[in-house]
Amino acid sequence: MADPDSADHAALLSDIDTIAIQLRRLQDANVPFLWRPLHEAEGGWFWWGAKGPQPFVQLWQLLHDRLTKTDGIHNLLWVFTSEGNAAWYPGDAYVDVVGIDQYPKDLRDPQNGLWYNLQTQYAGRKLLAIGEFGGVPDVPRMQRMGESWSYAVSWSDALGPKENSPEELKRIYTSSGVETQPAPVESKPITAGPPQ
Repeated sequence: MADPDSADHAALLSDIDTIAIQLRRLQDANVPFLWRPLHEAEGGWFWWGAKGPQPFVQLWQLLHDRLTKTDGIHNLLWVFTSEGNAAWYPGDAYVDVVGIDQYPKDLRDPQNGLWYNLQTQYAGRKLLAIGEFGGVPDVPRMQRMGESWSYAVSWSDALGPKENSPEELKRIYTSSGVETQPAPVESKPITAGPPQ
């Protein structure tokens, strides 16, 4: 990032352009895509957040501009994962959805501290979502507490819905505040690989 004329910078742009090839396949198939790159940067455990907020924001904006302006990818909804520190926010022009990642010990924890912090910070400018959740969040309880996350994604395997009892899953998934979509009757898979 520090030296736009370096081989490392050229390699970074090449990697982004390679990703764009696959994203274009989704765009050509008219598939909108929740795009959540560079997640959990504030935690510092991934390389894209290890140097702090300023290089992260610069990287996010470069990725956004390269994909949208240079590569012409426009089917993405840009999802930024946040713990609420405004210094990490890439800016309204670069983010469509602000999400959290949570793995609470108590699955009934409504995450209301994060909800109200993000609600205050983004003042209705951005959709708020749960990008990762260990188990299935207690949506009816969240709604009773005034929270209205736009969507929630459970992690998989042992940290996914298996964390909840079958009774809890049924209660959550059949509540009036949860909308589920049936699988499409007929679909054509999009496979990875070089363009044809």
